Amino acid sequence: MNKTLKLLLVSVLICSCANNKSLQAHREINVDEVYKSWNKLATTSNEILTEINQNEIDKNSIRYTFLQELQGQYRELSDYYIIESPISGEFFMPRIWVMYSRNKKSTDVLKFEFIQRSWKFKDSFLLPYKFKYSYEDYVRKNEKEFNYQDVTVSHVINNKVVSCDFFKAGSMKKFVFELPEMANHF
Repeated sequence: MNKTLKLLLVSVLICSCANNKSLQAHREINVDEVYKSWNKLATTSNEILTEINQNEIDKNSIRYTFLQELQGQYRELSDYYIIESPISGEFFMPRIWVMYSRNKKSTDVLKFEFIQRSWKFKDSFLLPYKFKYSYEDYVRKNEKEFNYQDVTVSHVINNKVVSCDFFKAGSMKKFVFELPEMANHF
């Protein structure tokens, strides 16, 4: 009976270590780290943003407050895309989509809008495929379907923005988030 108890304790210990290991794979979003790397890459991809001080953290900025909102609701995202496409013209309204894959067969898309000085969750839908992005695939090659607003696509992996691509209005082929009829809203 003593051997059985020891075997049971060893089994529990091994299982708890494996569980702890899987939890460590999903780090919480570190707002400061993501914000700094996001600004650094965004300024190199978009010359309009060069006035941003890459080393300072502006806790009142639109990006920083967005990351705080995202961290509050989706703490454990580790590999995701942030797509910025503000509406501009008579009025300016920042919009952001967050895209992440839970599995190899689908992609979750979340839409946020900056309304009355705060970020509001607006919509979500599920794409029936795993989203893959490359800059070359989204450069507009024909006269049909194109983006009407400026678009910035940033890829975040483990609290660091690893790529950031900027498209002026009219230079990008229509992006997936502009085609929600292909998606299943949830």
